Amino acid sequence: MKKQVTWLVVALAVSGLLSGCASTPGAKPEDMSAKAHEEQAVEHAEMAQEHAAEASESATTGEGVGSDILLGAAASPAEKHEMQAERHLQHAQDHLAAAEALDKAEESACKSVPPGVRQSCPLLGPVVSTEATANGALITVREGTDVKALVAQIRCHIAIANTQGRKGMDHCPLYVPGVQVNQVGPTAIQLTTKGKANIRELQERVAADIGD
Repeated sequence: MKKQVTWLVVALAVSGLLSGCASTPGAKPEDMSAKAHEEQAVEHAEMAQEHAAEASESATTGEGVGSDILLGAAASPAEKHEMQAERHLQHAQDHLAAAEALDKAEESACKSVPPGVRQSCPLLGPVVSTEATANGALITVREGTDVKALVAQIRCHIAIANTQGRKGMDHCPLYVPGVQVNQVGPTAIQLTTKGKANIRELQERVAADIGD
């Protein structure tokens, strides 16, 4: 997938359809999984190619000036297609950048965690008690638990959730959007998130899945 995305974007950039920085709705890393971002990048890159071809054809046939409030009051058909190609190319680039950001974040978060344990839930086993807090939940683990290693594994698990997406993961607290983890004591960690709905979901999942 990435090779296809990259090839399309590079091909369009070489052809001169490279626009300046722009904000693409839905292209923030946290908006979707890396795969979904890559799929969106492919879709927008292909649409950019189509508009680029239409622009070239319109320029060749010498179609007259049109009128479009959004794209310019006196834009020709070729210019309209060029604008659309630039817009879709920017969207493709933004989605590709978001996918790459997720991949890099996962690589960084998981570098100290052995591959064989990255997918397993870190909170199954060592938890002694849980308590709801203002913005999440406080989790106490057994004495002797390597809390630093546990936090690292949790951060890796969260990064994997962000990269792979949360579809079908309706129980694990670490798949709640925006969840963060911090050690707050020798045997305590805190899971937090933002937004009333996410906080409530996090607390309910903690209580149901790992609560005492």
